[in-house]
Amino acid sequence: MKKQICSLVLCSAMLGFGSAEAATVAVSDATGNGSMATALNLDSNFDKNFDANIGDPFTNISTTFFHASASATTGTSGRDWYSFTTSQANQQAYFDIDNGMYDLDSWVNLYDSVGTLIGVNDDGGVADAGSAHGFDSFLSAVLTNPGLYFVSVAQYPNQDLSPGQDYTLHVSLADHVGPSAVPVPAAVWLFGSAFAGLMSSRRKKMSVSPLAA
Repeated sequence: MKKQICSLVLCSAMLGFGSAEAATVAVSDATGNGSMATALNLDSNFDKNFDANIGDPFTNISTTFFHASASATTGTSGRDWYSFTTSQANQQAYFDIDNGMYDLDSWVNLYDSVGTLIGVNDDGGVADAGSAHGFDSFLSAVLTNPGLYFVSVAQYPNQDLSPGQDYTLHVSLADHVGPSAVPVPAAVWLFGSAFAGLMSSRRKKMSVSPLAA
Protein backbone atom coordinates (compact mmCIF):
# COMPACT_ATOMS: atom_id res chain seq x y z
CA MET A 1 0.00 0.00 0.00
CA LYS A 2 2.79 2.42 0.90
CA LYS A 3 4.51 1.68 -2.40
CA GLN A 4 1.28 2.39 -4.30
CA ILE A 5 0.79 5.75 -2.57
CA CYS A 6 4.43 6.70 -3.16
CA SER A 7 3.99 5.91 -6.84
CA LEU A 8 0.94 8.17 -7.02
CA VAL A 9 2.78 10.98 -5.28
CA LEU A 10 5.64 10.63 -7.73
CA CYS A 11 3.22 10.66 -10.67
CA SER A 12 1.48 13.75 -9.33
CA ALA A 13 4.80 15.56 -9.04
CA MET A 14 5.66 14.62 -12.61
CA LEU A 15 2.25 15.84 -13.79
CA GLY A 16 2.61 19.26 -12.26
CA PHE A 17 1.48 19.05 -8.62
CA GLY A 18 3.59 20.51 -5.84
CA SER A 19 5.73 23.60 -6.36
CA ALA A 20 4.48 26.05 -8.99
CA GLU A 21 7.96 27.32 -9.73
CA ALA A 22 9.13 26.52 -13.24
CA ALA A 23 12.80 25.60 -13.40
CA THR A 24 15.10 27.13 -15.97
CA VAL A 25 15.17 24.97 -19.09
CA ALA A 26 18.59 23.43 -19.75
CA VAL A 27 19.56 23.64 -23.43
CA SER A 28 22.35 21.87 -25.32
CA ASP A 29 22.92 20.45 -28.80
CA ALA A 30 20.87 17.44 -27.71
CA THR A 31 17.84 19.73 -27.35
CA GLY A 32 17.74 20.00 -31.14
CA ASN A 33 16.63 23.66 -31.34
CA GLY A 34 19.08 24.61 -34.07
CA SER A 35 16.49 25.93 -36.54
CA MET A 36 13.23 27.85 -36.61
CA ALA A 37 11.39 24.65 -37.54
CA THR A 38 12.71 22.90 -34.41
CA ALA A 39 12.53 25.89 -32.03
CA LEU A 40 12.19 25.04 -28.34
CA ASN A 41 8.75 26.18 -27.19
CA LEU A 42 8.74 27.96 -23.81
CA ASP A 43 4.98 28.25 -23.26
CA SER A 44 4.84 25.69 -20.45
CA ASN A 45 7.60 27.46 -18.48
CA PHE A 46 6.11 30.91 -17.92
CA ASP A 47 5.35 31.96 -14.35
CA LYS A 48 5.44 35.01 -12.07
CA ASN A 49 7.75 33.63 -9.41
CA PHE A 50 10.41 35.98 -8.07
CA ASP A 51 13.72 35.92 -9.94
CA ALA A 52 16.41 38.47 -9.14
CA ASN A 53 17.63 38.37 -12.75
CA ILE A 54 14.37 39.46 -14.40
CA GLY A 55 14.48 43.21 -15.08
CA ASP A 56 17.22 45.77 -14.60
CA PRO A 57 19.15 47.05 -11.56
CA PHE A 58 16.35 49.50 -10.74
CA THR A 59 13.17 47.56 -11.55
CA ASN A 60 12.54 43.88 -10.96
CA ILE A 61 9.53 42.71 -13.02
CA SER A 62 9.56 39.00 -12.16
CA THR A 63 6.34 39.16 -10.11
CA THR A 64 4.46 41.44 -12.52
CA PHE A 65 5.51 39.96 -15.88
CA PHE A 66 5.25 36.34 -16.93
CA HIS A 67 8.74 35.03 -17.62
CA ALA A 68 10.47 31.89 -18.89
CA SER A 69 14.20 31.20 -18.91
CA ALA A 70 16.59 28.91 -20.78
CA SER A 71 20.20 28.22 -19.81
CA ALA A 72 22.26 27.08 -22.79
CA THR A 73 25.71 25.70 -23.50
CA THR A 74 26.79 25.40 -27.12
CA GLY A 75 28.50 22.31 -28.48
CA THR A 76 28.70 22.67 -32.24
CA SER A 77 28.27 25.89 -34.19
CA GLY A 78 24.80 27.14 -35.14
CA ARG A 79 22.04 29.27 -33.64
CA ASP A 80 19.64 28.54 -30.83
CA TRP A 81 15.93 29.00 -31.53
CA TYR A 82 13.03 29.47 -29.13
CA SER A 83 9.29 30.06 -29.59
CA PHE A 84 6.41 31.28 -27.44
CA THR A 85 2.77 32.29 -27.81
CA THR A 86 1.07 35.57 -26.94
CA SER A 87 -2.63 35.96 -26.27
CA GLN A 88 -3.16 39.72 -26.55
CA ALA A 89 -2.39 42.48 -29.04
CA ASN A 90 0.15 45.23 -28.38
CA GLN A 91 1.89 43.35 -25.60
CA GLN A 92 5.14 44.54 -24.03
CA ALA A 93 7.92 41.96 -24.12
CA TYR A 94 11.58 41.83 -23.05
CA PHE A 95 14.33 39.47 -24.20
CA ASP A 96 17.33 39.52 -21.90
CA ILE A 97 20.62 37.65 -22.27
CA ASP A 98 22.48 37.03 -18.99
CA ASN A 99 25.96 35.63 -18.38
CA GLY A 100 26.91 35.76 -22.06
CA MET A 101 30.05 37.80 -21.69
CA TYR A 102 32.91 37.20 -21.70
CA ASP A 103 32.77 34.15 -23.96
CA LEU A 104 29.68 35.24 -25.89
CA ASP A 105 29.00 38.70 -27.33
CA SER A 106 25.34 37.90 -27.94
CA TRP A 107 22.98 38.95 -30.71
CA VAL A 108 19.20 38.43 -30.44
CA ASN A 109 16.71 38.36 -33.33
CA LEU A 110 12.91 38.41 -32.92
CA TYR A 111 10.57 37.04 -35.61
CA ASP A 112 6.81 36.85 -36.07
CA SER A 113 4.91 33.66 -36.89
CA VAL A 114 5.80 33.73 -40.61
CA GLY A 115 9.50 34.40 -40.03
CA THR A 116 9.56 38.15 -40.62
CA LEU A 117 12.32 39.85 -38.63
CA ILE A 118 10.71 42.42 -36.31
CA GLY A 119 13.40 43.14 -33.71
CA VAL A 120 17.19 43.00 -33.26
CA ASN A 121 19.58 43.74 -30.44
CA ASP A 122 23.33 43.43 -30.14
CA ASP A 123 24.49 45.30 -27.03
CA GLY A 124 21.71 45.90 -24.53
CA GLY A 125 23.79 48.21 -22.35
CA VAL A 126 21.94 46.87 -19.28
CA ALA A 127 24.12 45.67 -16.41
CA ASP A 128 21.41 43.88 -14.43
CA ALA A 129 21.74 41.29 -11.68
CA GLY A 130 22.54 38.58 -14.23
CA SER A 131 24.89 40.58 -16.46
CA ALA A 132 28.15 42.24 -15.56
CA HIS A 133 28.71 43.60 -19.07
CA GLY A 134 26.68 45.84 -21.37
CA PHE A 135 27.47 43.62 -24.37
CA ASP A 136 24.81 41.13 -23.20
CA SER A 137 21.74 41.66 -25.39
CA PHE A 138 18.54 43.24 -24.06
CA LEU A 139 15.65 43.71 -26.50
CA SER A 140 12.42 45.54 -25.70
CA ALA A 141 9.54 45.10 -28.13
CA VAL A 142 5.78 45.58 -28.38
CA LEU A 143 4.23 42.48 -29.95
CA THR A 144 1.48 43.88 -32.16
CA ASN A 145 -0.47 40.71 -32.89
CA PRO A 146 -1.39 37.69 -30.75
CA GLY A 147 0.14 34.42 -31.88
CA LEU A 148 3.43 32.59 -32.25
CA TYR A 149 6.82 34.33 -32.09
CA PHE A 150 10.40 33.14 -32.48
CA VAL A 151 13.69 34.24 -30.90
CA SER A 152 17.13 33.26 -32.17
CA VAL A 153 20.35 33.68 -30.21
CA ALA A 154 23.54 34.26 -32.21
CA GLN A 155 26.84 36.08 -31.68
CA TYR A 156 28.13 39.41 -32.96
CA PRO A 157 27.83 40.35 -35.78
CA ASN A 158 24.72 38.16 -36.26
CA GLN A 159 26.76 35.00 -36.82
CA ASP A 160 26.42 31.40 -35.72
CA LEU A 161 27.38 30.52 -32.16
CA SER A 162 30.73 28.87 -31.49
CA PRO A 163 31.40 25.73 -29.42
CA GLY A 164 31.88 26.29 -25.69
CA GLN A 165 29.76 29.43 -25.32
CA ASP A 166 27.02 29.74 -22.72
CA TYR A 167 24.24 32.15 -21.78
CA THR A 168 20.83 32.45 -20.14
CA LEU A 169 17.87 33.81 -22.09
CA HIS A 170 14.94 35.38 -20.21
CA VAL A 171 11.69 36.00 -22.11
CA SER A 172 9.27 38.29 -20.22
CA LEU A 173 5.70 39.05 -21.30
CA ALA A 174 3.17 41.48 -19.82
CA ASP A 175 0.58 38.69 -20.13
CA HIS A 176 0.66 35.04 -21.11
CA VAL A 177 -2.29 32.68 -21.48
CA GLY A 178 -1.30 29.80 -23.69
CA PRO A 179 -0.82 26.05 -23.93
CA SER A 180 0.70 25.99 -20.43
CA ALA A 181 -2.84 26.04 -18.98
CA VAL A 182 -3.96 22.91 -20.84
CA PRO A 183 -2.06 20.07 -19.11
CA VAL A 184 -3.23 20.96 -15.57
CA PRO A 185 -6.87 19.75 -15.82
CA ALA A 186 -5.70 16.60 -17.59
CA ALA A 187 -3.23 15.95 -14.79
CA VAL A 188 -5.94 16.48 -12.19
CA TRP A 189 -8.30 14.04 -13.88
CA LEU A 190 -5.59 11.43 -14.36
CA PHE A 191 -4.44 11.67 -10.75
CA GLY A 192 -8.04 11.65 -9.48
CA SER A 193 -8.92 8.58 -11.54
CA ALA A 194 -5.83 6.70 -10.35
CA PHE A 195 -6.48 7.61 -6.72
CA ALA A 196 -10.18 6.64 -6.95
CA GLY A 197 -9.23 3.30 -8.49
CA LEU A 198 -6.74 2.65 -5.73
CA MET A 199 -9.24 3.48 -2.99
CA SER A 200 -11.90 1.29 -4.63
CA SER A 201 -9.48 -1.62 -4.79
CA ARG A 202 -8.52 -1.06 -1.15
CA ARG A 203 -12.17 -1.08 -0.01
CA LYS A 204 -12.88 -4.32 -1.86
CA LYS A 205 -9.95 -6.05 -0.17
CA MET A 206 -11.09 -4.86 3.26
CA SER A 207 -14.69 -6.02 2.72
CA VAL A 208 -13.70 -9.63 1.92
CA SER A 209 -13.97 -11.96 4.94
CA PRO A 210 -10.82 -13.96 5.80
CA LEU A 211 -13.03 -17.04 5.81
CA ALA A 212 -14.18 -16.40 2.30
CA ALA A 213 -10.58 -16.57 1.12
